[in-house]
Amino acid sequence: MRSAEPFEPRLESTAEPGIFRVESRPLGQVLPANLLSGGPPFDVAPDQTAMELLETGLAEALSGATNSTAFDAGLLETFSAFARLFEQGVELIEFVQERVLRMDRDAVERMAHLRRQMPASRAVWIAGTLDLPRPGDRVFTLVPRSGAVLKGLAEQMEPARLLALRGRSVVVSGMVAFRPSGAIARIHAEQMHEASARDLELWSDVPGPLWSLPGEGWSRADPETRLSFEALLGSRPEEDEESEEDFLAALEEMS
Repeated sequence: MRSAEPFEPRLESTAEPGIFRVESRPLGQVLPANLLSGGPPFDVAPDQTAMELLETGLAEALSGATNSTAFDAGLLETFSAFARLFEQGVELIEFVQERVLRMDRDAVERMAHLRRQMPASRAVWIAGTLDLPRPGDRVFTLVPRSGAVLKGLAEQMEPARLLALRGRSVVVSGMVAFRPSGAIARIHAEQMHEASARDLELWSDVPGPLWSLPGEGWSRADPETRLSFEALLGSRPEEDEESEEDFLAALEEMS
């Protein structure tokens, strides 16, 4: 999301050291009109404030919600940066609004762990039916054959081009960001064109992370993602023909 406006922190009372009040205006007052026409993007309401969005993301992250849409990698890194305050002797930070959220050293470590769980973004091709929740904007949804509704942004494309493709089967190429659970958070589209029958055959599966982190170590991609690799690179050796170490060494040589 674009930067809306600077926060306005001020000391609540000199009689209560360490207590600050932070205010931010509703998004409907600070975002450009074209971002609010036709309804809010991604379930963000115009009467919400940036601080409310931050609080929601913090609450979800503190609860360890790996499939949450309320935070991304950047917000987790922001939360993890509170570690600098604890290094200076701060023991506890409380966010008080309708609820009380507490940040301490353990909470920062949980944030860092959640960030490590988040798979790296990857380049993908995905085919599905295009819809535009807000015609004239660059926010879109894509519905592949699984029926999942994938949210995306097409910042490099003209809204008129998106509108011309609305309701059609398309192929989207770009980068996909993931949640810690491995589910797709959003698509950052770079190109989009109408899909052929062959495109729908090749690219209609929802892509997963290239790697996942179950428990203590990295594992190979899930079977669905392996099939995508094989379509691009050819079948890889069977498990009994190649060790994990050999596989990783081969990838290192290719990089």
